[in-house]
Amino acid sequence: PFLHVDGDIYVPHPLPEEVLTAPLIAQNREIGTIYYRRMMDRILSHPEIKLPDYIEQGLREESIASYNMGFFGGSDLSFIHDFCKEVSRFMEENRMNDAQCPHSHVNCNVFFEQVIFAMMVDRGHKDVASVLGRDMRDNGYTRREFCDLQHYDAHPFHHLLGGHKRNKTVYHLLTHTFLRLFPTYYNNVLSLFPERHLRYGYNNRNIGVARLDYYLMYDKFISDSIERSKNIPVNSLLFQGYDRENYIFRKRCNQDKDGSLIIQANPHAKIFSLPNDTDIIELFKQISKYRKESSLKCVAFVPVLRGKGYKEVPLSEDDILIYQMTNKKQFTVNELINKSAAIIFSTKDLSKAKRLYSQQLVHNLILKRILCCKSIKS
Repeated sequence: PFLHVDGDIYVPHPLPEEVLTAPLIAQNREIGTIYYRRMMDRILSHPEIKLPDYIEQGLREESIASYNMGFFGGSDLSFIHDFCKEVSRFMEENRMNDAQCPHSHVNCNVFFEQVIFAMMVDRGHKDVASVLGRDMRDNGYTRREFCDLQHYDAHPFHHLLGGHKRNKTVYHLLTHTFLRLFPTYYNNVLSLFPERHLRYGYNNRNIGVARLDYYLMYDKFISDSIERSKNIPVNSLLFQGYDRENYIFRKRCNQDKDGSLIIQANPHAKIFSLPNDTDIIELFKQISKYRKESSLKCVAFVPVLRGKGYKEVPLSEDDILIYQMTNKKQFTVNELINKSAAIIFSTKDLSKAKRLYSQQLVHNLILKRILCCKSIKS
């Protein structure tokens, strides 16, 4: 009537019918080694822990019987109830949940879950259907056989048990496999932890698959840009930063009254254009720090020296116009302000307010590293 599957197990294919209809089901029987022997010896080292005779005798065997219960279930509910009662009796009689009890700190989850079940099975001469189909040494669960997520469909199941859960390679493989096969579920899981995933820090509960796909395109844009940016010489970014800081200093000291600095587009910046779709633009605002951007049109990837090595910069339509101008030609600051204002406002008759608006755009784009100061015009 039931089958329990651990949360760290992934099942690419339906289990065989002969397993699903068996009276008792477990992942596999285990061959005890020194690994489990040491665990059981810690229990036996506490004579005050009370054990039934058949269990105490079983614990003194050279190879301790056990079953991996990653999968567990079956239709023999009478036996399963008896097993649960035996475990409850052990826990209660020995006050294992009482923190004041000296031996309650002993780690015995393998014992009361896997070992007691195996000893009761043997004592009752019960058959157990094995999902794996063969016995395993208790310390023989290799990453290649049980966590080969690169070849997800090539295995009947994957079980990220024990230390494999703490292996960075394994959980990175799980992340990539999950995203590749189940992008909607992947999104749902990440959205549960907005404190760890900043893009999910706002209202991101009902994206919809089509919009999610577009956002996944953006994630790919970022990952591709990161990969390409690895080839940028550190000195190139260092000189950019130096010129930017000199611009800020000159601006603060009012040393560039004639606007003679030469401005060009940052050659390392990459632009991700958003579609003319209100829903997708609103999505980007919700799940990112761009929620206050009233006219979000694009997002720029800008390599930097510090932190994670890049910044994501929101751009408006006017920002993009100036970026495109400087991507084709160099300007002095004053030339760029006048030229961009004339295009933005479709007039050569520039009021002080219009010129000030364009000046602020240029200034902000330099601060955001979308524009960089190449040199001083001689």
